[in-house]
Order: sequence, then C-alpha cells, then structure tokens
Amino acid sequence: MATAKQILPSTTLIHYTTMSDLTKFQVHPNCISCGRCFEHAPENFEADIDRGAGRSFICKQPETEDEVEACLEAIDLCPVEAIEEL
Repeated sequence: MATAKQILPSTTLIHYTTMSDLTKFQVHPNCISCGRCFEHAPENFEADIDRGAGRSFICKQPETEDEVEACLEAIDLCPVEAIEEL
C-alpha cells in the first residue's frame, strides 16, 4: 500500500511593481527648452542652461506615482514631442 506524502504549501514571494519601477524618461536633442516640462514636473526636469545645450534634461527619474504622472503629463505638454517614456 502506497503512503501519501504530505504536501506543504510553498511560500510565494510577491514583488509589487510600481509604475516608478517600470517607467523611465529621456529628453531628445530636438528639445527647444520651452520650459513646460520643468514647470510641470520640477522634481524631474531641469533646463540645461549651464551646459549651453539649450534644452531640458531629466535631473531625476521619477520615484513616486505622482512624479510618474507629472512626467507623463509633461510628455503631452511638450510642443515638439522631445520627451520619451522608455
């Protein structure tokens, strides 16, 4: 007679991924530095005045849901479509 093995439930690790884990942004060279992105999402965009490039850049990738949303809205506000979600 075969005996039944006791099967214990396995522990499943769940990693909760947030939008900020997945969403990164970049600014393309066609940026005209209109200021809409860094006015709308100042935690994440800055003007590149010091380097003389005449465009905005990502100073910090978003770390919160609110920052991700602000960066996504900055994409919509950009008149030359220079911001890209990676």
